[in-house]
Amino acid sequence: LCYNRMLEKYLQATLDMSSKLKYQTLKIRTLHGFFIEEIRKKQFIEIKENNIFFEKDLPELFLKYAPAIEKFDEVVIDEGQDLLTFEYMLCIDAILKGGLEKGAWQCFYDENQNIYNEEFENGLSNIKIYNPTMFSLSVNCRNTRQIGLDTVMVTGHMPACRFRVNGETIAREPYRDYKEEREKLIKTIKMLKGQGIDLGKVVILSPRSYEKSSLEGKNIFSPICLLQEITRLSPEKYDSKAIKYCTIQSYKGLEADVAIVIDIDSFEDRESRMLNYVAWTRAKSLLYVFYDKSVECQIENVIGETMPLLLKIEQENNIS
Repeated sequence: LCYNRMLEKYLQATLDMSSKLKYQTLKIRTLHGFFIEEIRKKQFIEIKENNIFFEKDLPELFLKYAPAIEKFDEVVIDEGQDLLTFEYMLCIDAILKGGLEKGAWQCFYDENQNIYNEEFENGLSNIKIYNPTMFSLSVNCRNTRQIGLDTVMVTGHMPACRFRVNGETIAREPYRDYKEEREKLIKTIKMLKGQGIDLGKVVILSPRSYEKSSLEGKNIFSPICLLQEITRLSPEKYDSKAIKYCTIQSYKGLEADVAIVIDIDSFEDRESRMLNYVAWTRAKSLLYVFYDKSVECQIENVIGETMPLLLKIEQENNIS
């Protein structure tokens, strides 16, 4: 069970869920999608696009039918920072053999990526009542050292502090307006293509939808390369030769060799730091960031604040 629909589709495609014989006992769903799927077996349900519906009304209705649902041998929760609420845990408890107290379950979470759930701390306290074994990820298995340290520097949030590989320096580019940002983006894509980078492994991430981003819903890179907006696509429909475009929020839980983060216009407030953390940490090897020049003072303020943490991480890595 996860929060993000794109993560659900990615996992289903990766495990080739079409092989029903191999995975006949495995179900991969978003939590909300699973709730709706089971409820619709019993009654019609109208989807309402508001928080009250998804956080309160939907789990309450699901619990009405939960006793009739076949219980699972084990439940794995990913994106726990988005799903650990009292109501959701009641639902999971109801569909797990032995419940949360005696059943087999695992929960993976990164509190630094909590961009949706205001009840996370209470939810985490609630599952700790069941005395689960707790582990911390100490080695960063995705990002290069440079990406990890830059994430700390501009967000104050720390991914796992030990890094497996070194990489290239992070490129941060200020822009005065969208026109200049587009010009710099085109220049970057030309550079990557000239260096022999596989553009099919590049993703452009923005806090805004494709139409409302600086790209304005257009492939500004034509005829250099293709550009594909993937926010609502299944992985099997991805064009292997095209640069991908997605919102930061929808790409949470996924990764790309090269991430180009655009349209960043805030660094200091809590919401921006968490969203930027998600964006920065999607990159495995190369990271390019384009930000509004008017917020350069915010970057300087955050870096001044996070420098002691950065030095501490560097010391720990040197010791190890």
